[in-house]
Amino acid sequence: MLRGAIYHIRLWLCYVRGNWLALLAYRADFVVSNVANLIFNILLVLSVRIIFGHVDSIGMWTFEQVLFFYSLAMLGRSIWHIFCVNMMTLTVLIRNGWLDRLLVRPANPLFQLVADYLDNDDWGELFFGVFLLAYSSSRLGVVGGIFDVLLLALMVLSAAAVYFALHLAANSSAFWLINNSAVTQMVWDLDGFSRYPLDIYSKSLSFVMTWIIPLGFVSFYPAQALIGTGSLRYLGLATPLVAGVACVVAYRIWNIGLIRYHSTGS
Repeated sequence: MLRGAIYHIRLWLCYVRGNWLALLAYRADFVVSNVANLIFNILLVLSVRIIFGHVDSIGMWTFEQVLFFYSLAMLGRSIWHIFCVNMMTLTVLIRNGWLDRLLVRPANPLFQLVADYLDNDDWGELFFGVFLLAYSSSRLGVVGGIFDVLLLALMVLSAAAVYFALHLAANSSAFWLINNSAVTQMVWDLDGFSRYPLDIYSKSLSFVMTWIIPLGFVSFYPAQALIGTGSLRYLGLATPLVAGVACVVAYRIWNIGLIRYHSTGS
């Protein structure tokens, strides 16, 4: 098992190097697309600031707290988007029979699918997310020592894992639906709900986004645990466990779909 892990880490680093060199081959496009993405995200945050220009809080949450929720979700999603967004191409691979190429290589097919592409336009969002998280956490006094930093990093990685699991499960539906754009678009749009406090939505939606589609564990619950406030802050400590379970379930769905996969024969 250890040898296999080392093999895949070394292979992933090779993928990253190749993809990074490909991105830098068109440097102007890389810079412009990331600056545009950065400006878009700055405008989204400014819209939140405008809302708080008219109200003191949203629900029970202040601007700094909402910004902390927002930054956790932004950072987790940008990590997923940069390193794992290639799973969105699964339906194309299945329709064209290109998935066969991954099945005959001596590496895990899902690993190959994820590692084969490094996103080119989400780096601005990643760095802006880091800035927002640092700013909001300092304003709230979240980080007081190395343990707090490690816990914060764990929550961010757990958020990325939740996004990974949800999109993997949604994209794996291509094994049954072939053209699954409706399913993947639905999950893509649902991502936006994770940026704001979950208790501003209806109770039924909050229930779904906690126990069925666990987007509440992207920012709402872990943020409460990190801030140390809120009636559900202790639930946030289960975030890494929820992320792990979600990934196991999603990977199981992927494997079931992969077993029933039949090549196009072309």
